Amino acid sequence: MDTEEVLDFYNGRGRMEKAIGEAKNGFALHWLPCGGLLANAAYFQTALLAYNLARMFKLAALPESWQGFSIKSLRFRLLCHAGVIIRHARRLILRLSEGFAFFSEFENARWAVLSPSWAT
Repeated sequence: MDTEEVLDFYNGRGRMEKAIGEAKNGFALHWLPCGGLLANAAYFQTALLAYNLARMFKLAALPESWQGFSIKSLRFRLLCHAGVIIRHARRLILRLSEGFAFFSEFENARWAVLSPSWAT
């Protein structure tokens, strides 16, 4: 292999190690909860589905600068902030705190998920 192929090979290994670490630490795949093979397989497949959905969400709805964030960072930045859910006139309304630092990213991601072009 020439120099560029070797570099691509080892970069690919590094990306895969990061993905495995994200699955183990961010989606609780560092241990399997049951003693049964089928139950563990169902747990593993559910966690991998959640990983793939989170990855697709990052690619489709978040800015380029947020692509490298782990699921833990995304949870902290987008979901772990003070807000109030209000039920009024058969609608659910999320009222975020005034000092929410990532409001524009949250709003853009919300509209990206709700738009019909997100599914394509």
